[in-house]
Amino acid sequence: MVKENIIISHKTRIGIEEDLWSILNYEEMEKFHPEIEFVKISSSSSPSTDLTFIIRSGIHKDSAVSVPPEIMNDPILFWDLKRRAMAHSCLHDEKITDLRSLYEAWYKLKFLCQEIRNPQARKLGRNMADLNEDTNEEVLDHFKKEILAILTLPSSSNRIRNSLWKNYSNQLKRTKNPLDHIKTPEDPTGDETLLLEIRTLEEEAIKTSLFFGTSPVLFRIS
Repeated sequence: MVKENIIISHKTRIGIEEDLWSILNYEEMEKFHPEIEFVKISSSSSPSTDLTFIIRSGIHKDSAVSVPPEIMNDPILFWDLKRRAMAHSCLHDEKITDLRSLYEAWYKLKFLCQEIRNPQARKLGRNMADLNEDTNEEVLDHFKKEILAILTLPSSSNRIRNSLWKNYSNQLKRTKNPLDHIKTPEDPTGDETLLLEIRTLEEEAIKTSLFFGTSPVLFRIS
């Protein structure tokens, strides 16, 4: 199996509650987040079934994942939402018809899943390894849904930092080419530069085809 990032050129949809829409600068959001199509959601109607994540307040009975509006004020956690939304959308649309296609999907998403919920993801990986070649589609779909469920859960700055460092260290063993600006988890100034470091490694992954598991799905304007 080839371990490369999934490169997409289509926008991923994220809903925003109508009440929040009026206080946001839509044109600015489009400019700074070109990988996302922001969809206005009316509070009086049910959201589209193809929306997994909706930024909104309160409790809702539909199946979409509610993301607290405060996330818009945290660049790292908003980046986390975007990468999980892109990964979730890609896997959701992928047809898992046999064990090989399940393994290929997991191979690219497992590092992100381990970052989000490590014990749960590792157990899931072990259970997948025990599957037989003739595993039926119902079982395959169960595992796909388990991965999708993990991707709906938020990460944290500390877990993102550790994942970035682990992936960068593995990359460095292959390239012997250190990159500027990448800091260790112990560096006390790391919180200030984490987003810059992420973007540096994402750009490097697109440019060199070196796998960056922290961001398994990357956006490139076609």
